[in-house]
Amino acid sequence: MYKDFYHMKTEAFSSQPLPNVFFNSRSHKEAWHYLAYGIESKEPYLLLSGEYGMGKTTLCLRLIQALKGRRLPFVFVSTPTNSYAAILRRIAFCLGISLEQEDESAVQSLICNYFENHVDDKGISIIVDDVQEMDILTLNKLRLFANLNIEGFFPIRLLFFSYLSFLDKLKSDIFQPLNQRIRRRYSLEPFNFQETREYIYFRMVRAGAHGMPLFTDDAMQSIFDHSKGIPRIINNICDGCLLLGASQGLTTIDKTIVTGAIGSIEGTHVRSAPPPVQLSAEEVRQPAMAAPRPVKEDAAAPFTVERGPLPGGPQEEDAAAPFTVERGPLPSGPQEEEEEDAASVNVDYLTGGGIDIQPQKREGARKRSSLKIFVIIAAMMFICGIILAISFDFRTLIQPLTDFFARLPVH
Repeated sequence: MYKDFYHMKTEAFSSQPLPNVFFNSRSHKEAWHYLAYGIESKEPYLLLSGEYGMGKTTLCLRLIQALKGRRLPFVFVSTPTNSYAAILRRIAFCLGISLEQEDESAVQSLICNYFENHVDDKGISIIVDDVQEMDILTLNKLRLFANLNIEGFFPIRLLFFSYLSFLDKLKSDIFQPLNQRIRRRYSLEPFNFQETREYIYFRMVRAGAHGMPLFTDDAMQSIFDHSKGIPRIINNICDGCLLLGASQGLTTIDKTIVTGAIGSIEGTHVRSAPPPVQLSAEEVRQPAMAAPRPVKEDAAAPFTVERGPLPGGPQEEDAAAPFTVERGPLPSGPQEEEEEDAASVNVDYLTGGGIDIQPQKREGARKRSSLKIFVIIAAMMFICGIILAISFDFRTLIQPLTDFFARLPVH
């Protein structure tokens, strides 16, 4: 709904993780460098944690894109409910190992034999999202499998993405063998107020909007206070704001709209019933008049949008399969991508981006002004014609004809 009204190509605050729409906050930038360095240094265990909605899956998908670009083999476990045997089969397929048997121990032996014969290999990365939901037995088997050591070469690397609760789980006795092996871990931090502001305009610019809508300072503060700087909550609030703003024909989002969006998300926004109408005794005695029949009219759009060329917006991607595998030669780790300048995005958005968007009432005022000018010009031409007719001597026009007929011979 609001995409057309605000001149966007895609939804600005999609609920799906989009690795191509990556906002470089301070914490997310550090997390990306942590992952990239871990891949380059062949670290056997990496753990990235964060609160719900902090963008861990987006970072995970971005890492997968980088591994594909460098043609490094990996297995992506997007659903932690997969069994250990299923993960082993995916590893074998990624390494090009043909399976005559699919028994768990047999597949594991084939993988071990493969790495014994390929000591110069770069190894394989096993990426597990939402690892806190994985079965303890499966997770313990992965840990034991990652201990595979061939002449000092550890070919199996585990990359875990988890919620903060997993850090507490690792402190328990049953997880001590795994906890001691994870020597490098990073926890994402929420946005501060300035990052929240830049993130909102960054998402709208990447969706194709330029200059509309604008969020007031009070609205930004209200979004930050309620979301605590967590990206997913910011997305939910801003999506509600754009829906309410488009339905009311607004180009500016204020604190009232933010409050309404928050109430709608939390289910606390209830429209109050109108007060009862008090009738006088005389009105009660009068017979009720039939209500006039409503006339159906076309609802006029509150704004007129002049569309122009737009930059290409982010492309929607298909949902990732439970496993993603890649084959190929094994050069070095992921490449750094060009970073977005969030501050410049904010400035570009506030300047409007060159799109001409005028309210319809201004368009009507221009039409009325043009009509007035036309009437004034027509009146002036009519008055000039009358003056010319009064002051012109028609005898000068008729005299040559009179002389001509006077000279004709009379028969």
